[in-house]
Parts: sequence; structure tokens; C-alpha cells
Amino acid sequence: CAAARSTLLRVRAVELRNTRGARQGCFAGLADIFRSPADAEEQQAAIGELKLNFGYVCGLEHPVRFARFDISDDACRRIGGFTHGQVLRDQDGCKFVVIGVRPSEDDDKALQLWLQPKAIKGPATLSFQDLTPAALAALLAPVAREVPEAVNPEDVDAGEDSEGEPITLCHECTLPMGDSKYACAEGVGECHGECMAKTLLDASKREDAFREKEELRKKMRDREEYNIGWRPERMIPRNADTIRKRRIPHPKGAKPDTMYCLMLEGNDPPKLRLMPTTDPEASVNLAYLLTALQVRIRAHMAPYFSLDTPNADEPWQVKTFGPPWLRGTDVGEVLFQADYHLKELSMGDSLFDQPVIGMKNCWDFKWKQEAWRGREWFVVKHAKVNLSDGNVLLPHVEMGVEAREQVANSRKELVDAPVTYKGHPLVQYAEMFTHNFDLIAERKSVVYQLREVSKAAIVAKFLVDNKVHLDECWLRPDDQSSLCKMDLPFNKKERYHYEILVRDGMIHEHHGGVLSSMVGLYGGVDLNIDAFDLSLPIHRLSRSVKMPDYSAIHSEAAQLAGTAELSRLSMHELRRLIKEAGGEAPRGPMDKDELVELLLRIRPAAGEGPGGEGGNEADEADVDKQEDALPYAAALGEDLRRLSFSEDSVRSILDAVRARAFGGDAAGDAPGSSQLRGFWESLGDDRP
Repeated sequence: CAAARSTLLRVRAVELRNTRGARQGCFAGLADIFRSPADAEEQQAAIGELKLNFGYVCGLEHPVRFARFDISDDACRRIGGFTHGQVLRDQDGCKFVVIGVRPSEDDDKALQLWLQPKAIKGPATLSFQDLTPAALAALLAPVAREVPEAVNPEDVDAGEDSEGEPITLCHECTLPMGDSKYACAEGVGECHGECMAKTLLDASKREDAFREKEELRKKMRDREEYNIGWRPERMIPRNADTIRKRRIPHPKGAKPDTMYCLMLEGNDPPKLRLMPTTDPEASVNLAYLLTALQVRIRAHMAPYFSLDTPNADEPWQVKTFGPPWLRGTDVGEVLFQADYHLKELSMGDSLFDQPVIGMKNCWDFKWKQEAWRGREWFVVKHAKVNLSDGNVLLPHVEMGVEAREQVANSRKELVDAPVTYKGHPLVQYAEMFTHNFDLIAERKSVVYQLREVSKAAIVAKFLVDNKVHLDECWLRPDDQSSLCKMDLPFNKKERYHYEILVRDGMIHEHHGGVLSSMVGLYGGVDLNIDAFDLSLPIHRLSRSVKMPDYSAIHSEAAQLAGTAELSRLSMHELRRLIKEAGGEAPRGPMDKDELVELLLRIRPAAGEGPGGEGGNEADEADVDKQEDALPYAAALGEDLRRLSFSEDSVRSILDAVRARAFGGDAAGDAPGSSQLRGFWESLGDDRP
């Protein structure tokens, strides 16, 4: 528009000469409107050498060119009739600011007055070529004064050589431009081919960052909508709730967070008993076990889950449970969440880090195939059930991950590829996950719970196959299923690449797009425990399972006997008893003997208990008082009967417990004294 305005003013100068100018004598001829070459040389001689000391932009086109102007009043008046900083207005109201004088872009000997159009934001100049000062005075009228601000070379990607001549600089690196140049993406300035390639790559990275942000936003929305993501605080069933709901017989006095193991009693057939334990290897989750028993009894199988798609082109995946009623249960939720989290880790999901330092995801392995599908699933590598020397079940399971590449057949169904190479990224990740499975299970709660489900399934098969007698509370069906969405969006992952070939400052090739894409991962959890022999073992393991010591856990400080019994307590229990007795244990590390000695000093004397030394010969009234003072006595008697102690032995042991608690002693020749001594001696070893 500014260039058109320059041409328009030149045309209007001619019109003035043909109309008003000829009648009024303003212009005698074209010589008064346009300067001849002789006039230009005469003006240049009169001015002399220009004082080019004001830096500004020369021209209108991008990229703009830096130049220097002479802003002296003499030079500006001789060439254009105005001075530096005057604001001029034409007949249409357009305004211009006088910058200064410098040679024309086409002819170094032709001096021109350069003006800044105020309609253009930013530095830009034009000149009314060859118009004389008289013609400019007729077309433009001064209306104000505005001193323009000088422009530095670095502001317009320009510089000067050693001789003061302006040179164009690269907009990106500010180094001098060569023969090869590219217009910047924003349309401002020019840049080298190498700088242009870097600009394109930076733009691609910004696109990737925006795309990842959108994918993360969509993923977080889907996780909320489809209940994706493991939440231990509300997804792990508690044994205390299961026992209360199913009314399962269990020893009294157990705490809410007590772990439980399973014990076999008798031989024809063996009967299942629930016992508390402190051994994690022997413990089982009762809710998982009840569901696994129902699956084994009703469907004659182990729990199963698969995440598949009905068609290769479908953008959705479908949950498949086996048996179908498993959906919405605690076991079904563990199977789904564990399988989905495995796929997230395999695909390098940005929400999660790998569970083991140095562990790679599928993208970190080299693979040339651009798009592939695969399935990976949890499997049981080895399973067995051992028995301790106290007939406690010790389920053992080794798990891993397997993977296969998949292809679409002619009916667009996904099937395993004829060959899955060992170097396939999914296969390599499955092998690495299997190698670190136990470590991952300790760090990932959902994987740990999947292993607990596998242990429960193994125990369920063991109980059914060996015809173990189960009470009604273990067999009663429980409809605990809840709402569960069976369809969820495709978990798709793509990887983009950009390649730009620059040679001799020129961009020769530019490629971009999807480098490789993981179209989808399928699979699930296959607890293939039917392949393992889980018959009743003939030989017992020479190990015992630790049971809680009720006489120590539930005793009061005044009811405890000597140093030997106190030494069996843990450091935590000793500190608790010291506090309950009115003392305070010093903070920091202490030996157990020091805590025992402190407790003995602050507790009441041994003979001051309500039973005295005649506890074994107390009458019925005294026994009742003692029973009230020993709340654990009933639970201890019940547990002793379950451990196959005779009634006489149970009575003798309870009498001895009362005697010791109230300061008395058991007679060595009392009935059942051998059983009694064996009981107290067993408290010091690891037997149940």
C-alpha cells in the first residue's frame, strides 16, 4: 500500500501540472516535477559528501534492509524541501515522517528523501522517486514534528562490514548471510539453511509437546470415566471385614490387621482351620480365596481375564472374564488393573516410571517395523503347596510375563504371528519383567495383589483336589459383584520422527511423520495352574510357621512372670508394657535386656497378684476372679484344643498360666506335667 501511495503521488504531481499548475504557473513543465540526471548531479555536488550517521530501515519489503541516512537540515531541504522529523500529510490524510537523505536503491548517484509511513507499524521507509522539492511541497503539507527513533543493526538482522557497508545477518544466529538463504517462518528476516532446519525441528518438538499434553488430558479423563488405575486404599479387601461378613471361625483377640494362614486338622478327611500368623509366605487373602473357591467349584477352572478387540479395526477393547460373573469382584478388578498397568509400563506411559532402574520400555528397543500389534499376559511359571511340620499350608507361586506379536487375518481377526522374533520389543520387555518379577511385586501394589490372587487360586485348587473338609462359611456363594464397564478405549501409542538433510547450506530433503506406532496391546492374565500337580504332599517341610503368643501379647504388666518370658516379647511390646505400667522407656536404641530390666523395676511385685502362691488350690470364687483378670485365658484354651491337646493337658496348662500370672508356680508332679513342660518349652522355639 505504501508503494502504491508513492506511485499515486507521482501521478498527482503530473495532474497538478496539467490543471492548476499550468494556469497558476506552479510548474512550467515536467522539469519542475521530475529531476533530470543533471539536476541530481548538481544537487549532490552542492551537498557534498553525505553524513550518513542515522541508522534506520531502508525499503518496505521483507526482509527489511538496514541503512544509514543523512538527517542534516541542508541536505533534507535541498533534496526534498523538508527537514528530519517533520510529519507530512497528503490530500487523502495519510501521514509520513521525514527520516533523511540517502542514495536510491537503483542508482547510487540519485539522492532521495526517505519517509516513514505512519500507517506501517514498525520501521519502514519509501521515497517519491525523482520528484523535485517543489512537487513534494505541492503534494505534502507539514502538520507536526515527531523525532523518529534510530534503529540498531542487530534489531533488523543487519550489520556492517569493515568498510561500513551494511550486510544482512541471519535472523536466528546473527551471523552474516551467504548465498543460500531462507525466509523465516514468521516472515521476518532471513536465515541460513542450517538455522532453518533447526527452526523446523523446534516447531516439530512444540507440536509433539502439545500432542502429548492433549493425550495426557484425554488419558486422565478416560482413567476417571472407566475406573482405570489401582487404588489400594479401597481396592484391597481386608481380612477382618471378610471374617466378620462370612462369620468365619477364628481365634479370639486378633487385631484388625492380623494375617491369617490355613491349617489342616485330622486325616480322613482333613479339616480346614483358620489361624493367625506373622509369616507373609503362609498368609492368604481370605476374600481372594473365597472367590477362587467359587471359581474352582462352580467353573472347574482358575480365574481368567483377557483384554481383546472383536475386530482389528475396532477402536475399542473389551474385557473378557472367566467365568463371566467374575466381573465386578475383587479378584476381577485385580486381574484387570494388573493387566492394564502392565501394558502402560510396556508402552512407556508418561504417568509412570519403570519399576526397576535401568529397565527399558518397548520404545527403547531397536525395531524397524513401523506399526505392530502384540499381546502380553501374566502367566504362572511354577506352583506348589507345601506343608509345614504343623500342617500349615505354604503356597508357593512363581509368575512371569509372556508376549507374542499379532497380525490381522483375512477376516480382520487378530491372530498370533507365525513367528515372533526374540528381538521383538514386546518379547524383550516380557523377559525383563519376568526376570525382575518379585522385585516389581514389592514395588507395585497391583502386581503384589495379582500374586496374592494366584496364591489364593492355587490354595483353592489344592483344597478341592484333596477333598479337604470345608465349613459352610467357606462354600456359601457371595454376590459381591458391582458395576463394571466392559468396553474401554484403545490404548494406542505412536512415535513421531523428523529428518532434515542439509548440505552446503541448502535443505535438500525434509521428511516427517509417524516413525513407528504401537497400534495396540492385548492379552490378560492366564493363571494356568491346572498344569501343575497340587496333590497333598507326603513330606513336610522342616520349618514352622510363627503364631502369635497370646500369653505374651494380652498379658498385663503385673501378670507377667520372670525375665525369660519377658524376653520373648518384641521391643515394641516391651515399650508398650512399660508405658502401661506407668513408666517411660528412653528414646533411641536400647537393648532388649535393658527394657526388660526397666519393666521389672517398675511393675508390681510378683507375689502381689490376686492369686498369690496358692493359685493352684484356689476355690471356685477365686478362679472366677482370676478368669476376669485373664481375658486371654478362654482364647488360649480354645486354641490349645484346636492344636489337639487333651482336655487334661489344657486344664493343666491353664492352671499353670494362672499360677504364673498371679505369682504362683506349677507343681512338677501335677497331672499332665510333661505336657505342661513341653508347652512352656515350645514357647521358646519356632513351632506353632
